[in-house]
Amino acid sequence: MATGFPSGVVLVLRFMPRRWFAFPRPGNGFPNKTLLGFNKKSVKVLWRPFSVSLDYCGQFKYLGFFQPVSLSRKPIIRSEPMDELMSEVNQRANLAFSNEMEMLTFFLTDEQLYGLNVFKIIEILETPKTITVMPESGLGVIGTIDFRGSPITVIDLAMVLGLTPLDLTQGVSYILVCEYSTTTQGFLISRPDRLINKSWNEVIAPHGSIFEGSYLTAITYHGNTPIQILDVEMILVDIIGVDAHVSKDIVSEGKQIVQSHHHILAADDSRAARILLASALDQLGVKHTIVEDAQHAYELLEQSVIEGNGQCAYSMVISDIEMPIMDGFTFTRKVRSNPKLAHIYLVLHSSLSNKSNSEKAKQMGANDFIPKFQPDKITKVILDQLNKAVILGSPSV
Repeated sequence: MATGFPSGVVLVLRFMPRRWFAFPRPGNGFPNKTLLGFNKKSVKVLWRPFSVSLDYCGQFKYLGFFQPVSLSRKPIIRSEPMDELMSEVNQRANLAFSNEMEMLTFFLTDEQLYGLNVFKIIEILETPKTITVMPESGLGVIGTIDFRGSPITVIDLAMVLGLTPLDLTQGVSYILVCEYSTTTQGFLISRPDRLINKSWNEVIAPHGSIFEGSYLTAITYHGNTPIQILDVEMILVDIIGVDAHVSKDIVSEGKQIVQSHHHILAADDSRAARILLASALDQLGVKHTIVEDAQHAYELLEQSVIEGNGQCAYSMVISDIEMPIMDGFTFTRKVRSNPKLAHIYLVLHSSLSNKSNSEKAKQMGANDFIPKFQPDKITKVILDQLNKAVILGSPSV
């Protein structure tokens, strides 16, 4: 339900504590108690309970939960000095450069906390009254909704996890509209909770047979409260499916280029990503080692240099960005700062497919950034690099 307001009038909003908004992109924000005013043309939707989207450079971006304060004809009002405001903006924008992430926590029907990196969230919507049911849809798919003029699939995360499904006729629920690997989906949740900052070394990868085959990829804590981080990539692969086949012409090219000494090292905490990447590399016929975190990958690189008398045995490295212990950006910086590894060709491969992450990847020193899951694109990059390699462990040419 949208709410409009008179032309020429500024809607003044108070940023509610422990809530979040993204402007101009996820990760940026303003201090609590900041008063902001926006005119009629810039505000697209005001959903209950006061979820706002702004027009920024022609693209509507989600702001978050606000408390309406007043209607005013005054210009933008701020209760905080501009230097404090910009300091907060810069701090949030630079989280990716300090092995940290900003996480939105939320509840499902089991009333336990779950977390999601805000860089994947486009918008949070109150669940609309009308959802178009899809015949023979996958487990957890409750239908589609219109999002900015296009239909998106809505997935009930509780149902996927085997929990009690959300009853849309009882109370208010919400949809997290997220971008994964250039595609957009909606995830039905009970309610959002808060925004927290977490260092990746505070995020723990679960181990043990009980977690094998589960959708849990990591755990962290807020105080003494556990926060479960789901392998959303695996959920999407199981429900929507991904074409993992590499084109015949690329496979044929691989037979001419790939040699026995070529060896690819990859790191990804997502079980789905590891399976799909291994499939693509198998189709090329290239030897590969795939590990679950960047710290392990870095240790293998160092070990390789020691055992190879200064020469690295890996032809190139492929790394995810979001991983427990050490994220892909930090991993890239460490590799580039090590003189014995600085030459190695490094690709960041992530479902965080927006332009800002591609730019960050280049700033960190990555040679390329490839959105998941695009088997032809990643294998083409691999073959191009292998074709340039002169000898085992030599710098790229």
